Amino acid sequence: MLGNDDWYPGRPLVVQERWRDQLWSAVPHVLVEDGDWYVTHVPARTTATRACLEVGRLTRVSPHRGRLCCRRRA
Repeated sequence: MLGNDDWYPGRPLVVQERWRDQLWSAVPHVLVEDGDWYVTHVPARTTATRACLEVGRLTRVSPHRGRLCCRRRA
């Protein structure tokens, strides 16, 4: 668990989505300070892992039918 001192602007984070205890996606974010708030940002051209049926072709599939592939955000 992170303490208050561990949250700072520029800190890299990975947001993982899980479905039935299987990894569905993993997207790197950067922590950004916006006034009184800390928010996450996904920079352009970030490589993320998402569910797919074929390597390089993203699709909406259930995790038990597909696999994970890497895709760079435009």
